Amino acid sequence: MLRQTWLLSSWALQSIPGRPGGTLTTVAATAVAVGVLVALLSLGEGLHGWAMGGARADRAVVLSRGAPNPGVSVISRDALGRIRSVTACGSAGRAGSSSVRSRTQAGTSIRT
Repeated sequence: MLRQTWLLSSWALQSIPGRPGGTLTTVAATAVAVGVLVALLSLGEGLHGWAMGGARADRAVVLSRGAPNPGVSVISRDALGRIRSVTACGSAGRAGSSSVRSRTQAGTSIRT
């Protein structure tokens, strides 16, 4: 079985010069697929790092209604005013920040 695999592999490698177009297309498509996979994994890791970057026990995650994660949450200016009036988030409003983007590992959340 190992000998047959070796013979078929050597035959396939020897025939590469006879089919340069197909070989280059296969190599290019594989390189593009690997590049896209690496890019998507990098984006996912970066988003995770951003979401957990400022995680502390005294911070809260503020999500809009129906948003499964902070990356797709949209908070209106009216809702931001209501959020700042909440006692737990009052310090964010007094600090003069223009938006509430707090995150926590504990998963505390205020849904607007």
